[in-house]
Formats: sequence, C-alpha cells, structure tokens
Amino acid sequence: MLQALYQTFGFPLSLLLSFVVFLLIILWLAGLAGLVISQQEEHTSRPLSIVLGVLFPFYPMGWLVWDMIQERRRYRE
Repeated sequence: MLQALYQTFGFPLSLLLSFVVFLLIILWLAGLAGLVISQQEEHTSRPLSIVLGVLFPFYPMGWLVWDMIQERRRYRE
C-alpha cells in the first residue's frame, strides 16, 4: 500500500499523507480514551458515545478539541 502511494504521489506527498493519517489515528484513539475516562470519572455509563466514537472517528476528535477548549477556559478563570 505504501509503495502504491509512493508511486502515485512521490516521496514528499506520500510522506506527508502517511504522517497525517498517522496523526488522525492517534487523535482518534486519544479521543476514545478521553471519552472512556470521562465516563469513569463521572460514574455514568453512556455506551452510545463510545459506539459513536468507534463508528465515526471524527466524533472523538471533535470531543477532544472541545474538551481542550473547556480546560483552557477553566484555567483562565
């Protein structure tokens, strides 16, 4: 797969695309971990949010960004 990507886009673009995909996977996993940890801290079980996070990878990424914005607001106060 990487060889086909390299042959199609060349070295610089294939390296950039591979790095972006890697970052998206890391952010997806970090968002899922954050969703699970936040549910454990609140002692509530919301399996729907975890299912949405697994099926739609942009949901945990959006949640991660939203949570970082909320933390920044809390620290400013």
